[in-house]
Amino acid sequence: MLLKAYNALQTKLNDIPNIKHLDWFNDQYAGTIHAAPGIFIEFKDPLIMETLSKGVQQAPFSTTIHVYSKVVPQQDKSLDLVKIAEHFEIVQEVYSRLHGFRANDGDNLLFNSLSRKAYQHHQYMQGWFVTTQDFESIIYDIAETTVAPSPKPTVIIE
Repeated sequence: MLLKAYNALQTKLNDIPNIKHLDWFNDQYAGTIHAAPGIFIEFKDPLIMETLSKGVQQAPFSTTIHVYSKVVPQQDKSLDLVKIAEHFEIVQEVYSRLHGFRANDGDNLLFNSLSRKAYQHHQYMQGWFVTTQDFESIIYDIAETTVAPSPKPTVIIE
């Protein structure tokens, strides 16, 4: 279910101008990031499922979208205002594309309209501008039920 949600979000965000990388968040800040600016899609909260009917469950769903850009201080310790403006243009584009976005899984609703619930710019990221936006919705999981045909009775004639 989260893979389907990731794929829907990735498709919606994939063609944002100037984005060089889009990926599932897996603490990439602890390693080396080679392409910027970029977007990480994070699912950090557990899905607490509620059964609606046989084979259908729903849960409150949240995702954090990280927008990161490389913004290093210049010789005079100032920051490049053009790079900062480009970063926040991407942040705004993410909001514009995702607020109200809903996704389907085939003929079934995957998640309802997303609503932005939090926005935070993270300081002290060692040359990285990182802004996160949290979006919430309801996600659905519909069990794929395939009924195997009943075996035909075997008739033995003696």
